Amino acid sequence: MIHAMKAENYKFIHSKTWKIALLICTIFSIFIMLSSSKSDWKKELLDYNETIEKDLGMTSEEIEHSKKENSQIKQWKVNTAYLTSNKRAATQNTFQGYMSSLLALKMLGLILVVFPILFAVQIAKEYETGTIKYMLISPHSRIQLAMGKYLTILFASFLFLLAIFAINFFLSYFLLEKSSDTFFYMSQGQITSMNVYGFMLKNTLLSLVYYLSYLTLAFMLSLLFRSTTVSLSLSLFCALLGTQLIGLINIPIRFKQLLLIAIVDLTHTENSLSIVEQNNYSLLSCLIIIFIYVGLFLAISLNIFKRQDI
Repeated sequence: MIHAMKAENYKFIHSKTWKIALLICTIFSIFIMLSSSKSDWKKELLDYNETIEKDLGMTSEEIEHSKKENSQIKQWKVNTAYLTSNKRAATQNTFQGYMSSLLALKMLGLILVVFPILFAVQIAKEYETGTIKYMLISPHSRIQLAMGKYLTILFASFLFLLAIFAINFFLSYFLLEKSSDTFFYMSQGQITSMNVYGFMLKNTLLSLVYYLSYLTLAFMLSLLFRSTTVSLSLSLFCALLGTQLIGLINIPIRFKQLLLIAIVDLTHTENSLSIVEQNNYSLLSCLIIIFIYVGLFLAISLNIFKRQDI
C-alpha cells in the first residue's frame, strides 16, 4: 500500500489542480481581508443588542434574567460580557476571529471545501478516461489500491488546508486588527471564558471533521457512480446546502442528531449558532456518530472497488 500511495502522491504533486486551487483561495483571502474595515466594536455590539431586544420584544433586564434556550438571548449575553469587561470580541474583522472561522462553513470555508471534494472525485475521472485499467495492472490488491488512493486524497487535502491556514495566518496578522485574549461563550446557561488562541485551535480542529466527512462521501460516490459530474454535484450539494436545508425540515431533535448533515458543522462562528449548539448536542456523541459515518462510507467504497467490474 505504501508503494501505491507513493505513486498517487507523485501524480498529485505534478498536477496543476492543487496549485490553481491554492492561488484561487489566496486571492479570495486577500480580497476578504482588504474588505474588512476598521470599526467601533463597542458601538457594533450595543447596536446588535438593541436589535435583539427589538426582535424579542424584551428589555435588557428581562433578557439578562431569562433562562430560555434562545440563540439570540445567548448572543445578547455574550455581547454584554464583552462590553462589561471591556474586552474586544474576536469578530470576523479581527485576526483572532478571522483565523478561528477560516476553515469553518462560512466565508472562505464555503470555497475551501470545494477543492478537497474535487481531489476526491478524481478517481471517477480515471473511470471516464479508462486510465483506471492501468492502475489495476499493479501487483497490489484492489483494497490496497483503493486505500492508497483514499489516504493520498486525505494527505493532499490536509497539506492544502495547512498551506491555506499558514498563508492566511501570515497575511491576517499584519492586515487585521487584534481582539482581546479572552473568548466568551455560553455553556449550560452560564457565561464561560477561555483563551482566544485555545478557541482558535479548537475551532480549526473541529472544522477538519467537516472536510473529512464530505471528502470520504465524495470518494464513495465517485466509486459508486463512476461519473465526475454526478459525484461532484451530489457531494457539493450535501456539503454546501445540507446543513442549511436540515434547519428547514421539521424533524424531532433526537432523530436530527443521527443525521450527518445536521451535526457535521461543529464549529462556532460569530453571530451564528450551529444546529449542534442550538440543540445542545454533546460534542463527544456528535463526533462518534460522524466517525461512524466516515467508517461506513470508507467500508462501502472499498467493497465497491473490490467487487465491481472495470
